[in-house]
Amino acid sequence: MILGSHKLNAIGPWLPFRRARLYLAFGKPLFPPADVSSPKQARETMAVQLQNEFVNLYQQLLEKFQIPDGQIP
Repeated sequence: MILGSHKLNAIGPWLPFRRARLYLAFGKPLFPPADVSSPKQARETMAVQLQNEFVNLYQQLLEKFQIPDGQIP
């Protein structure tokens, strides 16, 4: 997950002596469930796992770096 990349669309971070702050987080690997009966059920299970992992990573980034609300779109 990458937070803060929206600021790279502006000119400011590309000028000399200016910068934008990016926050990166890497989550645990996700694997397809082996105990499901259909591919559709496997996709749905993976979608829920992925969504939960994104929410967890987002919360971890906000807490660890104390990112203010106005900094994230």
